[in-house]
Amino acid sequence: KRLLLEAPGTYHHSILVGNLAEAAAEAIHADPLLVRVGAYYHSFGKLKRPYFFIENQMSRDNPHDKLASSLSTLIIRLHVKDGLELAREYKLPPAIQEIIEQHHGTSLIAYFYQRALESE
Repeated sequence: KRLLLEAPGTYHHSILVGNLAEAAAEAIHADPLLVRVGAYYHSFGKLKRPYFFIENQMSRDNPHDKLASSLSTLIIRLHVKDGLELAREYKLPPAIQEIIEQHHGTSLIAYFYQRALESE
């Protein structure tokens, strides 16, 4: 409920990801319920700073416009750590915690990388 009230864009995103992930899990005979629930919680950490994520910027300026790309990247990455902390606080099962922890992998945050290159 907090996600719906405090980060409605993230809530909507998570519902859509849940639908897609469940269909994918069914197609490969994985656990569709685990995958759906994991998708619902994957961006749980955005509750700490919802306004830093574009899907929650309904009528606000984008705060990243005033930040260095390196700081913006850190803030985006922190939602994974924050989500894991919340998951532990709420005693979510280890399998859900693992989904939260791994949902961005080790990939580059391309938008801020490009912005940093352009500003040099």
